[in-house]
Amino acid sequence: MPLTAGQITRLLTPVRPSRVESVRGQAYVPQFEVRAELNRVFGFGNWDSLIHNVALIYEDPEERENGKVYWKVCYRAACTLTIRDFNGTPVCEHTEWHAEESAPQPSRGEAHALALTSVESYALRRAAINLGDTFGLHLYRDGQLSPLIRGTLQTTDPDSPMYDADAPSPGAAPVLTDEQRATLASSLGAVEIPQDAPEPVPAT
Repeated sequence: MPLTAGQITRLLTPVRPSRVESVRGQAYVPQFEVRAELNRVFGFGNWDSLIHNVALIYEDPEERENGKVYWKVCYRAACTLTIRDFNGTPVCEHTEWHAEESAPQPSRGEAHALALTSVESYALRRAAINLGDTFGLHLYRDGQLSPLIRGTLQTTDPDSPMYDADAPSPGAAPVLTDEQRATLASSLGAVEIPQDAPEPVPAT
């Protein structure tokens, strides 16, 4: 059983502005929102994430003027995200990598803990964006707020087993007023591309 039409429509829908955060001008969806959305779209027990190939890249002590030693730690890790349908049959897997350094910490153990949890969080978020705009894929286009994927042949190709001529067009516009768009774009430094903008033409 493939994903349902409802699930695909959800994956094509841009992430809600209230679920977007920004760090150093970069818009992103935090990991707790990613986990919540995975449960909303696929259901409890129909997805899992495996952190693997964890490696310590470096551990640097830094002595401050007061004689205290602070620690900076960096880990590399991969996350494999597995998606299953409502019957529990595997649908797809996505694996992504990340490396992350902790902020300097007076506790050596805390530096390791922060670096590990951060790299796991980033790797999961990177794996999830392969599932579309509801996980913030569109934000990677300079903070774009409107959909990056406006449709899929899964639902629009007559040869697809999921084709439905009467189904609403997938990739519907996000439910945002012009004022909400302007406010969010200003706060995130995001780029608002009109809903009716043409799709980019792939390079040949």
